[in-house]
Amino acid sequence: MRYEVLVEAVSGVGCSTATTLDCYTEEGVPPVVTGVTTDRLNGTAMNVSWTPPNKAQSNGFIQNYTVTYSTVMESTNRRRQGSRRMVTVPSDRSDVVIGGLDPESAYAVGVTATTTKGTSECELECIQSGSMHGILVRLERQVFLAQ
Repeated sequence: MRYEVLVEAVSGVGCSTATTLDCYTEEGVPPVVTGVTTDRLNGTAMNVSWTPPNKAQSNGFIQNYTVTYSTVMESTNRRRQGSRRMVTVPSDRSDVVIGGLDPESAYAVGVTATTTKGTSECELECIQSGSMHGILVRLERQVFLAQ
């Protein structure tokens, strides 16, 4: 959290010119990144965007974001995720285009934020990227700790 502190020396002779200092509290782990949306650009690419944490509530300086995505496979009685892939995004961005996707697969997508003290938790969202042979895949919202 940023605080602006006004410093002024006062003595029996008078007052100095005031100086403003920026002071910060110790960093912590950032909150969960919210507002994650996915837009399918074509069969093999999607745009992932998110709402950056409010600076007053970010628990420090965001160093970068990590977008994690994996295919979602549905078998008879359960859903499972394929191997995770990650893209690191600079802190001044709030979107990224991911290419090389399988047009027939659905994807679970999550975004985390990182400060010097750690990485936020991640809420997964699901995008239906392809037909999946007519099966609509839904991934319940779940939270996992970034590794």
